[in-house]
Amino acid sequence: MNSTLQRLAEIKKTGYTLDLGDTLNNIFSNYKNIALLGGLVILLVFIVAIVIFGGAAALFLGVNALTQTVTDYSEGVVTNTALILGFVASTIGAGLFAPVVAGIIQMAHNSSINEDFDFGTAFMHYKSVHFKEIFLSAALLTVIGSAAGLLIELYNLNNPNIGFQIVGNLISNIFSALIQIFTLLTIPLIIFGKLNAIEAIKGSFVLVSKNFWIILLLAIVCGLFVLLGLFALCIGILFTFPVIYSMQYVIYKSALPIDEENELDEIGENRF
Repeated sequence: MNSTLQRLAEIKKTGYTLDLGDTLNNIFSNYKNIALLGGLVILLVFIVAIVIFGGAAALFLGVNALTQTVTDYSEGVVTNTALILGFVASTIGAGLFAPVVAGIIQMAHNSSINEDFDFGTAFMHYKSVHFKEIFLSAALLTVIGSAAGLLIELYNLNNPNIGFQIVGNLISNIFSALIQIFTLLTIPLIIFGKLNAIEAIKGSFVLVSKNFWIILLLAIVCGLFVLLGLFALCIGILFTFPVIYSMQYVIYKSALPIDEENELDEIGENRF
């Protein structure tokens, strides 16, 4: 049996210790070491994503159709096709971006153990043995978290009802937020715990549920810190956002040991 699964079984019975103050200190201490490089990585990925998805949309829809779709969306006119295409694009996008998240979490880990890391570290999991599980977990969680909202939007588009839309969107947003909180540790469980996508999602639910309120407070504090980046010409949010990945790493590290030797054996040669 995988040692991570054994430890998760123990945690399910006895829990684990997570101190709010110490964890916050560790998160921001770690974040300071990866903030600049992590922000540059997110900026690069953001630019590349716009080029790729914009180009793909123009190729499949045609320039005129794409321009009309963007115009309609900006004017609040949304069609069934636009909603479904947006859902598909967000699912694929989440899967493709997830290895970058894994890479920045890897940077957080390397920083913690005084290992070197560089720009290529952020992209190493595109070539690592964990790529498939990282992609699948992110795509699956996007489908689960967004499906309810999509169905509500599609129903309301064809049967307009402002009351239903408000209540439905509120419920779907709460559900989506809870999914994000409870699956916060999915990627660390894949790259450090060597679990598959389903095992990692289940494991994340176990870890978060044992310290839900503390983790929720940590997420709120880190989320507010991320928003501070909006005051730095908005682009600053790209450089405050890596604190979320430091949070994921520090919480995981507080619950489960990381096998340094095996981790390096698996991904040490897979850098960009």
